[in-house]
Amino acid sequence: MILKQKSEFNLIASEQLIASSLYAPSVHCAYYACFQLMKVVLHTFCGKTYENIDTWVATHKISEHSYVQQEILQSIRDCDVNSYRDFNRKLKDLYHFRIDADYKNIEIKIDEASSAFSTSKELTDYLKTNFHV
Repeated sequence: MILKQKSEFNLIASEQLIASSLYAPSVHCAYYACFQLMKVVLHTFCGKTYENIDTWVATHKISEHSYVQQEILQSIRDCDVNSYRDFNRKLKDLYHFRIDADYKNIEIKIDEASSAFSTSKELTDYLKTNFHV
């Protein structure tokens, strides 16, 4: 699975970027490690092809990020409401870290980068464990 491998590469890249004091790009990579693995879960666990996801997003005029997040959160909610609350909160934090890192005229420091990496690691570990990807 190419997308799963990209997710793993992004998590490694995030950690290496932090070690090199490149904090904003590390946040970007941390977020995408999680986002890419969520797409893998939709494909393998929920039976959605990547083409189905692309088509649905295009026809419903919703961002791919919103769609993937909503679908993953619904799958988690169906299994465990407590895990849903925790995952949802952490995913929102990670998403907002990425918005700050990519689009805002603010400095990203080691604390934000480290938090984004840790959050991404927690979320990807949860997905791997609970959805067997």
